[in-house]
Amino acid sequence: MFGLLTFIGSGVLAYALSPSPVPAVAPLVIAVTCALGTGLGFGIYVLPAEYQGLPTTLTAVSGHDISRGTLLAGLTLGIPLTLLLTILSGIGSPVRVVELILVGVLGCLLCVCAITTSMALGMQFAYSTFVVVPSLPLASLPWMYGQQGNEPFRYAGQAIGVLVLVALPAFASYVGEIRRPVATELGVTPATIHIGAFVSSILLAAVLSVIAYRRAVRRFDAYQLP
Repeated sequence: MFGLLTFIGSGVLAYALSPSPVPAVAPLVIAVTCALGTGLGFGIYVLPAEYQGLPTTLTAVSGHDISRGTLLAGLTLGIPLTLLLTILSGIGSPVRVVELILVGVLGCLLCVCAITTSMALGMQFAYSTFVVVPSLPLASLPWMYGQQGNEPFRYAGQAIGVLVLVALPAFASYVGEIRRPVATELGVTPATIHIGAFVSSILLAAVLSVIAYRRAVRRFDAYQLP
């Protein structure tokens, strides 16, 4: 995750310092990408990270406690980086201040949505299928527990699909062939459609975050050891 965010940050900084114009959609793309990195980095592997002490954790900690802790850890890193990179990507772009604020708010909620969705999906890993895998660079141990096979990729794909679906109205509002006919049909300005699309994505992210959080809590509380 840190490598991904470093790569994104260097790319954003290069874009910001480049004399070429930055696409208007760039801040949204950066926000979605950062949210995905945060969600997959913190949410998917909650159970493998607790593998050695999982029998004790299941009896001593509630689903609310571990979900809140995971969410707090992810947001502590994810939100500042998402906001910073989103602002940097807005330098030199035609994005207005109001739009940049909307992108920032959406990016923060997408971080929440990505973490809670990834947690809910990751709680489906079976205890008996955990294996020792090489650890991440700079980690305190040279190994960790994880999942092998297609299941982690399937869950990651589902998390990515959910986040793209949530951000789809905001992305669609950048397409003039979509925004202008809708504005004409509703009798409003294209700018109103643009803002309304962002609000729709923000509300969708909030609703799905609540649903995913509750599902993650239920799955952890109901988790059974072999």
